[in-house]
Amino acid sequence: MRSEKRSGSGERYGDAVAVSTAVLLVEAVIGAIAAHAWGETREDPGAPTGAFGLAVLVVTAPFALMAAAIVLGAVSAGLVLPLLEGGRWLGRRFSGREAWGWVPLAVGAASAVAALAGWARWEAGAGDVLAGWAVATAVLAVPALIVRRAVPAGRPRLPLRALLGRVALCGTLAAATVWAGAGAALHAGAAYEPPRLDAARIAGTWSDGAGGVLDLAADGGATAHRLGSSVPVDDGCSGTGTWSYAPGGGPWAQEVTVAVDGCEPVPWSVGGTPGRPKLFVYVGDADLGDRYVLRRAPDASGGDRTMRG
Repeated sequence: MRSEKRSGSGERYGDAVAVSTAVLLVEAVIGAIAAHAWGETREDPGAPTGAFGLAVLVVTAPFALMAAAIVLGAVSAGLVLPLLEGGRWLGRRFSGREAWGWVPLAVGAASAVAALAGWARWEAGAGDVLAGWAVATAVLAVPALIVRRAVPAGRPRLPLRALLGRVALCGTLAAATVWAGAGAALHAGAAYEPPRLDAARIAGTWSDGAGGVLDLAADGGATAHRLGSSVPVDDGCSGTGTWSYAPGGGPWAQEVTVAVDGCEPVPWSVGGTPGRPKLFVYVGDADLGDRYVLRRAPDASGGDRTMRG
């Protein structure tokens, strides 16, 4: 009898870890969708993804999924289930029963300790600390509450396949809802678009804030001084030549082509805002997203070479 109880307890524990891991995977998918939508609202367009990058993503996706399952399984066993038990203990200790409300309370308390430790270590702002605490609490409390509901103690055990099927169905619906909502918001105007310029607004002096200057004359002449678009900024590129503007089929397709003697012809893209436009090119490996940025000379400031790692 004791062996059967121990076996049943072990099976329930395994079911709880599996359900929690599946819920965390769903949360990771929803988080990726939200991060993508947020990235679309940023001025930084990010690194373009080429055919090679897509191929690598497809090939590595199964391995990444397995690695994520292992890591999230460890998170489930090491954090989610202990916090669930902590919530159950708090309920028994202070109210005499295991009410569900004690679970997010236990998770929130543990997340607060972690957030304060992070604040002391990295001196983050109060807003960042509060946001981190809220996200951590939600991410850990949701699987804990679902496990509490799906694998209750003292009730007949449901087959693991049925439990995971329910998580998959509800998770798919939740991810689809978030995707549709994010798409609607971006389509309604939340997504960032570069300002629409013309040749008259582009003509003028542009600076990288570190000694590099590009002067675009209204008659189509161009003068570069220590420009670092195609060579290291320390060496720079100087000379005279011409420039032209192509509006393309939309704000993302605008290009300013500069041809200066002694420098590689570079098509510059348009960024920034209508009040503070920018010209930029990708530097080095485009998959890394490193950009070299020029701003209007009156608005120039140091550190304009924007890197994304």
